[in-house]
Amino acid sequence: GEDSGEGGFSYGDASRSAGGATLSLDVEGRAATVAQASQAVVLIAAATSYRHAKPADVCRQRLQAASARHYEDLRARHVADYQRLYRRVSLELNGPSTAPMEGGSGSGGGTGGGTGGSSGGGGGARVGVPITDVTGTAEGGGDLTCPAMAWETALRISRVGQQCTDEPVSSGAEGAAGAGAAVASKPAETTASPSKRLHDPALIAQWFQFGRYLLISSSRPGSQPANLQGIWADGPRAPWNGDYHLNINLQMCYWGAFSTNLAETTDPLGPWMAKLAEAGAATAKEYYDIDKGWVAHGFVDLWMDGAPHGDTQWSLCPTCGAWAALSLHEQYLYTRDLGALARDALPVLRGAVLFFEEYLVEATPELMQHVAPVLHRSPPPLLSG
Repeated sequence: GEDSGEGGFSYGDASRSAGGATLSLDVEGRAATVAQASQAVVLIAAATSYRHAKPADVCRQRLQAASARHYEDLRARHVADYQRLYRRVSLELNGPSTAPMEGGSGSGGGTGGGTGGSSGGGGGARVGVPITDVTGTAEGGGDLTCPAMAWETALRISRVGQQCTDEPVSSGAEGAAGAGAAVASKPAETTASPSKRLHDPALIAQWFQFGRYLLISSSRPGSQPANLQGIWADGPRAPWNGDYHLNINLQMCYWGAFSTNLAETTDPLGPWMAKLAEAGAATAKEYYDIDKGWVAHGFVDLWMDGAPHGDTQWSLCPTCGAWAALSLHEQYLYTRDLGALARDALPVLRGAVLFFEEYLVEATPELMQHVAPVLHRSPPPLLSG
């Protein structure tokens, strides 16, 4: 179907079931019902008028193309595309390891339990297979092993650094509730050794790979950059509107892109920053009466309104746009791609510098010049004055 978006942009969605099954969707009740089948393959497509004049037509075309392939083929293509990036890096830490999930690319030895692209992220999905033993370290030195524990990921996260129990523990956890909300229910009471603390090297390796999974899945050539929520939302309106927070969150999304060999995931940043700089020139004139360069504040969305929105203590951050633009310079430091530097980075960075040449105010001789006003505390000293 297609929705006009009530004055905003329209969106389309479509679904199709295979194998003679009937599929009914209850959008309001957020439920799907399959009848006359013991199993079903459900194909879903979605698009919006941000890119397509007729998103519903685009969805139907995508479904038609997907329907021409068997499920096994669709899944194999998906996993191959994901593992092409994922398998470039493995991480082994000294300690017990977890086995990868089905379809994953972990090569054993603490690679973190690779997620094969079809699972391993949002919702209630478990990131890996429970371990049977967790190694602990006594405060006085030496190692120990907490026996016979089979904990789910959520409980393992909540128990790292806690007292090591002398008896097996039943988790009672339902699994991780989401990427950042893996807080497990309290385990059953057991006899604890106060001088012993759990450490879980395999969990740390797994979390490292989980971060790579998030970036691989939410930022690719041709897509938008990874936003505050990535591609995951449990309804039409994502938390924080799924926008871009330039006061550290956009930067954090890409901190591991080059150091973990995922350079392709940064491709959307160049075109996106160019659009932000173009819109930010109007913001510089409107808010600061500056005709040179561009500025963006704490929060923006796909429509690139760089004005300070929301609570002043978070939004009044004229250095945030320049801070985000430094990601393009980091790209050059890793790739030494002079073409990309000239095409993507230098025009954006030059515009940021031109704005601050007009915006900086004289300060003490020691500080030379600084930015004022600026209320947000996140930007590094290089940009905050």
